[in-house]
Parts: sequence; structure tokens; C-alpha cells
Amino acid sequence: MPKFTGLSLSFCIGDIMRGLVAESDVEFLVAGTKAPNDEVWQYVVEHYKKVYWNKWPEEAAALANRLRDSNMIRQPRAEGATCHNISAGWWLTEKGTQCRPEQLHDLQKQEEMAWMFEQGEELLGEK
Repeated sequence: MPKFTGLSLSFCIGDIMRGLVAESDVEFLVAGTKAPNDEVWQYVVEHYKKVYWNKWPEEAAALANRLRDSNMIRQPRAEGATCHNISAGWWLTEKGTQCRPEQLHDLQKQEEMAWMFEQGEELLGEK
């Protein structure tokens, strides 16, 4: 089963809650947040419940906390690194293609087909 990397805490949790991406298909999230401790993290979650997750505030907060507790959320800014850009999309396929959720599964299928084609060429000695 493919695993996807999310690049936005707010949008990716929202996509999971909408059923666009299954939680089991997520390898981890690289959030643009900077919440180095529990107090700041809870402040961020409370804010996101009102702004981004207002259709399912408690469920989305529980999901975000579960992913954080499972070490599935990375926060480069909390470690002094710069933040990534999500203008091309907030999900990465296994091959590293950045996309929006509606493109995710089609891109994954295209990448799998390309990989299978490459493997066939290698087996036939055409590569």
C-alpha cells in the first residue's frame, strides 16, 4: 500500500477527515508549525480546530495528537530549519511528486506504472 508524506498539518488533517486520504496511507507529516512544547502545540491545535477543522474539531484534534504522539509529525521550524513551500500541493507521493489530494492517487498509479515499465525493460535487457 502506498505511503504519502504530508506537508501541511492543517490541510493534511483536513484531507484525512474528509476521507480524501486514509490515515493508514500516511507515512508522516512535515508541518510548517513551530510548536516546540506541549503548551504551544495545544495552542496550535485549539486554533486549527476553529479555523481549519471546524467541521470535526474534536476528531481532527484527536488525530493530530495521535500522529504527534506516534512521532509521525515533524516540525523543522521547531528545530531552527526553514519551512517548505506547499504552493504545488501539500502531499508527496512515494517518488517525491508534490501534489494536491485530488491528484494523489492518480499520480501514484502513474508512478507505479512507470516503475513496472522500467522493470520490464530491465528484465528484457532493453535498458
